[in-house]
Amino acid sequence: LGISEKRSICAQHKWIPATSLAGYYYIGSLASLNYYKSINNYSIVGIFQNQLDKHWSISYNLGNSDFKKNVMYTASCCFAPSKKITLFAELFGQFYLNRYSVHGTDCGLLFFLKPNMQFDIAAGIPLLNNEITSYLTFGYSILFKNKCAPEDKNKKN
Repeated sequence: LGISEKRSICAQHKWIPATSLAGYYYIGSLASLNYYKSINNYSIVGIFQNQLDKHWSISYNLGNSDFKKNVMYTASCCFAPSKKITLFAELFGQFYLNRYSVHGTDCGLLFFLKPNMQFDIAAGIPLLNNEITSYLTFGYSILFKNKCAPEDKNKKN
C-alpha cells in the first residue's frame, strides 16, 4: 500500500515543462508475502511533463528513495485518444552507488472514471538483469482538490 502527496510548482510554458514535487510513503507490512517488508520506506520525486499536442505528452521524473545512495528515474510517452483513456509506455530504473543498477519497462492504460478518479493497469518486464520480475499491476487514484488554492484566472466559467 502506498500513499502519496503531489504539489504543483509551475505550469508548462512553451518548452519549459509543468513541474511538480511528490512524496511517496510505502507501508511494507501491508504488502503480499512476495513483497512484504517489516519496514516502511519513502521517496521524493521531481515530476516534469510536456504536453506536445492535444493527444501526446511526455513525462520524466527524477528522485531519491529513503535518502540512500541511489537515484530513481522514469521516462514515459503517453497517448490520449479520448478524454477518458490514456495509453502509456515507460522506462524506469534505479542507480545504486555500491551495486549494479536496476531497469525495467512497462506499458499500460489509464481510465478516468471521473475527472478526479483514475483506474490504471500496467504490465512490465525487467531490462538488463533479473532483480525485478515481470509483473501486472492495478491502481486507483483520487485527486483531492485544495479548497484553499487560489482560483485559476484563466479558467472560463
